[in-house]
Amino acid sequence: MPSRNVDVSPAEEQERRQREEERRRAEEEERRQREEERRRIEVAERERMEAVFAEERREQRRILETILEAQAPSQQRKETAKLTKLTESEDIEAYLTTFERMMSAHEVDREKWAFKLAPNLSGKAQLAYAAMDSDDTKDYEQVKETILLRYNINTETYRQRFRTTKKQEDWSYRDLIVRLRKWTKDKTSAEEIVDLMVTEQFLTTLPQELRVWVTDRKPKTSTEAGQMADEYVQTRKSTQESKTNCF
Repeated sequence: MPSRNVDVSPAEEQERRQREEERRRAEEEERRQREEERRRIEVAERERMEAVFAEERREQRRILETILEAQAPSQQRKETAKLTKLTESEDIEAYLTTFERMMSAHEVDREKWAFKLAPNLSGKAQLAYAAMDSDDTKDYEQVKETILLRYNINTETYRQRFRTTKKQEDWSYRDLIVRLRKWTKDKTSAEEIVDLMVTEQFLTTLPQELRVWVTDRKPKTSTEAGQMADEYVQTRKSTQESKTNCF
């Protein structure tokens, strides 16, 4: 059937347009209110975070001032940094981070860090230190690495944490960033970060046995990791060929 034109009076048309205009204005007002609410929340969160960080900085200053006041005169400060003894319930990574910050704050020569740390160790950390070669105990980085290994914390641990860490309910997103950065804390340039990512991705492609073998040898670069993997494969191949020739 042919469609019939419906006559609309000017009054009805005006009423329709008025309703459309009112609906449009209502939608715009709703969008404006949502945007204002979003901005209000952002500002409130930013102010909250700034207040938290400001309070943390004040607390750190109070702690540092208390420590410094308890020390000998400034000319003896390098030798008198007071440390708390490690307990079994403490997080070893947090303890070592605090120790390093105190050493830096007191401007203690890095060559003395291992000497300062040793008397404050206990439990697994103390056993790890005691098992080290006497010469190695003078190097803080070697002492730290040995202690962390006793707690099963190594490069592979940080690699896995980087890939699996999720934001916890009581973390801020900045807390999450700090934890993710631990994996790259010894890298200072963009090139080093890229190479670290390449190495990590390369390791994930290797068979488990080969990945463990390469990881245990702590390659410093992706190129070195590739060379290690090739050497492993070539050695295995040569060994198998030798066994075959024997028969």
